[in-house]
Amino acid sequence: MKTRNLTVVCMLAGLLCWGCKQTDVTQVLDRAETCMAERPDSSLYLLRTLDKRHISGSLRKARYALLYSQALDKNYIDVDNDSLIRVAVDYYKGHGTSHEKALAYFYLGRVYDNAGDETRATEAFVEAETHALDTDDHYICGLIYSYLGNLYFSQYSFDEALAMYDKSEKCYAQAGQLRNEGYMVEAKARVYKLQHLWDNSVYDLSESDLDLCSMICFGFSSNSIRQIYAHTNPDSIYNKRSKLRNKLKLGPSIQIEGFIRNLLAELSRKETA
Repeated sequence: MKTRNLTVVCMLAGLLCWGCKQTDVTQVLDRAETCMAERPDSSLYLLRTLDKRHISGSLRKARYALLYSQALDKNYIDVDNDSLIRVAVDYYKGHGTSHEKALAYFYLGRVYDNAGDETRATEAFVEAETHALDTDDHYICGLIYSYLGNLYFSQYSFDEALAMYDKSEKCYAQAGQLRNEGYMVEAKARVYKLQHLWDNSVYDLSESDLDLCSMICFGFSSNSIRQIYAHTNPDSIYNKRSKLRNKLKLGPSIQIEGFIRNLLAELSRKETA
């Protein structure tokens, strides 16, 4: 009899302990979500304190996956594997609010974007848009449109890029995100200039040439451009710059950065004349 009572007590204690752990997990998730916008580094720290073995239930696992994906992205930690965010996407497909669905698909798009999969990234962002439009969160809409704009821009779909940047600018304005609104104004200006360069230039520029012009126009340092090409193209930045200089017929004393800026400004003046 005593043995049976002891067993029951131990089982009850175990259930109580398990319940406490789940309460603790929920509290940590709540705190991480609360400080995500202003202190994403603190959110990431809190989430890293959790022992995943103590996270039970589909809802908690999905919420943890979404918040962790969000915290990594906001701390500029690029993830190109969708195994974590897929937990959230698979759950929120059939559960949760439109806002949670929008966030899940947005961060799925970010993962695909990091992986260089433009097609699946675009599909994920478009799916995120459909859910975001059912919310009053103008900020997430602005994010979605800005990243769609970047994807269209990288594919030289200038009209589509401008349309997305314009939508993003308006959403950021509604959200009171003045800095991000300004970024979209700058992005639109750059697209206009590069579109003029592509359409009106007398120079025989390839898409690779335009890539380099774009990065120079966006203010990328030579070191940053070198690192980008080191991962995507065996041709060195020096060879690319040399080939571009030859196509632009630049003398040895002319800086390519200044020439491109002046060329874009001249094309803009002709367009508005």
